[in-house]
Amino acid sequence: MEVHELATLIQTGLQDLAMRIDGTNARIDETNTSLGARIDATNTNLGSRIEGLREDILKVDERVTGVDNRLTGVDNRLTGVDNRLTGIDNRLTGVEDRLTEVANHVVRIEDQVHQTNIQVEGLYGKIELVAEGIENLNEKMDRHIVESDRQFDEVRKVIHLI
Repeated sequence: MEVHELATLIQTGLQDLAMRIDGTNARIDETNTSLGARIDATNTNLGSRIEGLREDILKVDERVTGVDNRLTGVDNRLTGVDNRLTGIDNRLTGVEDRLTEVANHVVRIEDQVHQTNIQVEGLYGKIELVAEGIENLNEKMDRHIVESDRQFDEVRKVIHLI
């Protein structure tokens, strides 16, 4: 083979290689364009998704704020209930103190009633003695009346005799 044939062969090979490179470049450009469009579509899709997520996050944030406000209200109400329970507890302590005073007073009254019962029992004994004394006096008076009647009868008899 001669140089000229070799040069033609190389030139044909280079032209074939250049065409193949051009075909590959065209395919790369098509792929690049296709990928660019897909990337743009994906970016647009991701952008709208991200915007949707941002809106969802804002909605969730608003709901969390609402829940937080409601919890603050509940906390305030619980504080009010706690304050009322503290007031009730204080009032119950006062009632307990008064009940203790009443119980002590009842104990003193019971002691006084017991002492009074003892005194009444003593008075029963004295009353029985007085009743016996009155009964004796009644018997004496009955005897005296009988005696007085007898004496009056005698005086009448004497007066009738005169």
